[in-house]
Amino acid sequence: MKKISILMVAFVAACMSAFADDVVSVNPNPLQVSPGDVVKLEIVFENSGGNYTAFDLDISMPEGISAELDEGEIVCDKGDLYGKKDDHTIQAKSLDSGADNFMCFSTSSKTISSGKGVVLVVSYKVPESIATGEYTGKLSHITFATVDEKEVEFDDVEFKVLVVPTKINEVPVSKQTKGIYNVSGQQVEMQKGINIVDGKKVMVK
Repeated sequence: MKKISILMVAFVAACMSAFADDVVSVNPNPLQVSPGDVVKLEIVFENSGGNYTAFDLDISMPEGISAELDEGEIVCDKGDLYGKKDDHTIQAKSLDSGADNFMCFSTSSKTISSGKGVVLVVSYKVPESIATGEYTGKLSHITFATVDEKEVEFDDVEFKVLVVPTKINEVPVSKQTKGIYNVSGQQVEMQKGINIVDGKKVMVK
């Protein structure tokens, strides 16, 4: 009985060491945004050689920053850590907690490539009304599954979100005397957001 227990401990230790070098992170970190931006957040995976075929994780963004939608569906895509004939599918949904859940799997149990690369790209919208400052986002409930149905859980990953003022493109002097312009220097009618009126910045809500 003692011998069996020792073998079990050794087996568990071997399994843990096999996945010890695998790391989940985000790019960029910090994520720098401005009010009104649409930005992409990349989930990066360093796979030391595990035969992973699926993953499941949640992404929590600062309050007000939400996943971009296209016909009601979260805008997301696979990254570069997949083979040419890959058939992985990503399913995304918003949770009651405010986080977004992403599940990636292969119908034919194809594996995610070894090495370091992007496994998920998600688009997020930053509201015009958000205050500048430093916020925190988080990846949680991170689980990767292997082809032999082993589940490997990863620690939560926190990342910084820096909200900085909107960059105002300089309007040529000849256009500053009168008129209404957007931040790109194009003449427009007064609109929601930031307007340049007679050379001065005006916010319309």
